[in-house]
Amino acid sequence: MDREAAGEWHGWDTQQLEDLHLVNGQAASNKGCLTPHRRKKKGHHCSYHWHAFMRAQGADAARYVWPSKSEVPEPQPRAEGKWDPENWILSANKRHVSYYPREAHHIVPFESLTTALCTATSGDKNKTDDNKLKELRGGLLKNGYNINDEHNMAYLPSHPDHAKALRLPYHKGRHGTYSDYVEKQLDVIFSGMQDAIDNHRDGTGDAPNYKQCAQRIKVLSRRLRKAILQAHLPEDRVNGTHDTLKALAARLKHTF
Repeated sequence: MDREAAGEWHGWDTQQLEDLHLVNGQAASNKGCLTPHRRKKKGHHCSYHWHAFMRAQGADAARYVWPSKSEVPEPQPRAEGKWDPENWILSANKRHVSYYPREAHHIVPFESLTTALCTATSGDKNKTDDNKLKELRGGLLKNGYNINDEHNMAYLPSHPDHAKALRLPYHKGRHGTYSDYVEKQLDVIFSGMQDAIDNHRDGTGDAPNYKQCAQRIKVLSRRLRKAILQAHLPEDRVNGTHDTLKALAARLKHTF
């Protein structure tokens, strides 16, 4: 799904669940965001680039230190302040300061989450049951789930040489195999959701545990982050070839 799709789903949430979306980027425990609709805005709760930057500058900082003995020359910023908060927009775009070309990766991708939510409420990832979808998306928002928050963001190199030097997966645009893998993990988390919503509606069951669903998605993000940051290039890789999210997803099927 592209930026246009993100905008459309953000519009859907705004229309259907206006009071549950974070307003003006303000953090709230009972509000959230399910779409990457805000790209680069300093301090904005829905800005995925901002949160990827903060994570790379903070908890994961050691993972982005350029190896001292790397055969690949360390990329130099176009200007002073490679991690200067005043110049936090660090992208591959030549108009900005750039440490190395990178993309802000949603560990649980928007595409995977959106598709899994449709499947969970309609039984078909290509269809929507608006009433049930409203309940499930609303349940996640009420429990403060934010797909753009630090827990779900990671900067990944968008140049193969830099990916090889940093021993991180290479990220360039869509990553269908990886997204499909994550979608299947989400399907497990939302298993039985249709029946749970129906049973609650007709009074034969309790309300679905949306808080637990939000927590389980975060646990999935932590598990995937660990796999991503610990990605290693097999010794038989040659000629500057690099690890990819596709290759990582193939290994995850056997290691998780």
